[in-house]
Amino acid sequence: MEFNCFQFLSRGFDTQLSVDGTAIECVIRRIPLVVRPEELVRQSLLNFLIGHCDQLPAEKICIKVEYESMDIAVYIKPTDKAFSPDLPPILIIETKSKCVKPLDSDVNERQLKNYLRLKGCKVGLLFNCESGFIYEPSNEVFSKTMLIDLQEIILMIGREHNRQEQIISGQYIDFQLARQGDTDSFKRLIECYGKNTNSTIKFVYEQNKIPVPVSAFLFKVEGDIIYFRTRGIYTRKSQTLSVKDFRQLLSIERLA
Repeated sequence: MEFNCFQFLSRGFDTQLSVDGTAIECVIRRIPLVVRPEELVRQSLLNFLIGHCDQLPAEKICIKVEYESMDIAVYIKPTDKAFSPDLPPILIIETKSKCVKPLDSDVNERQLKNYLRLKGCKVGLLFNCESGFIYEPSNEVFSKTMLIDLQEIILMIGREHNRQEQIISGQYIDFQLARQGDTDSFKRLIECYGKNTNSTIKFVYEQNKIPVPVSAFLFKVEGDIIYFRTRGIYTRKSQTLSVKDFRQLLSIERLA
């Protein structure tokens, strides 16, 4: 099946979708899906992104489809499994059928903005193959611009990848120092990734001169005392750790 997008622009494109009767194959998940108008839009856009992988940091990004309620979410790939914390998407795309008009209705905008707030993402796109709108949050206020060229999507992904990679590079230095026992670096990483349930921080502390490994989350730091919950132990009471007893950070990984 041939499906066209943005034909009113000079840089529109046609895409060949793999349709078998009432089913279409997802180009990312490689599973059959029911042919629906919105699915045609989603798969067309995915085809476009894959077709422009040569312009993307392809080995450094991961495209997820219908993931945690998001239609399409683009993430940065961790370069070290030991340091793979829960990171926000670099782009969230909400796709709609071509017949959904106006695309930028209050309902559609509210849906995308809620995802951006919830995930801490800096850029979102509403898209239906005939038009698109880009949303960027700043202090609870969203800027909105019309998508003029599909190439803008590629540029957005590249820009946001570089921005997030810069942040991660600085934090990776702290990660390496904390693995060597630096407490200040450990506390900075706790501030970034230890205050919720989305990442598991594995570390070693000393108790009665015996090294104790622990997998923890929900941290809180008060002076020289660190409060945390241990994965797999169900209790309302936090455990405590004196900063001087911290020995080594092992890993920070996103909760699967």
